[in-house]
Amino acid sequence: MHYKFLLVMNNTIFELENLGSLGEIIKKCVESTTKRVFAEMFEDYENNRKFEHSTISSDILCDRWGICKNTLRNYEKDGVITPLPTCGKTKMYSMNDVLEVEMNNPYFKNRA
Repeated sequence: MHYKFLLVMNNTIFELENLGSLGEIIKKCVESTTKRVFAEMFEDYENNRKFEHSTISSDILCDRWGICKNTLRNYEKDGVITPLPTCGKTKMYSMNDVLEVEMNNPYFKNRA
């Protein structure tokens, strides 16, 4: 597929094909900038996805929320948050669940 590259300056449209080497320079600049911006966007997306799919221990969650373990256990009983099934003693929570609670629970909405 062939795309026609156009440059708009002061309401004048220039076909980059007709600008010779300047057109080629502009095309390369646009292509490299576009690739860089998409790479940065994809990297941000991947980092957010990894963060949201990570886990957090009960100790770190208590520190994050400024609560004690008994309060966290009460939140579990009330269905506010559910620990992930693990084979060890340390309870783990989905970071995605933690973020959802922080966004949807009135207690956390009013804290910030």
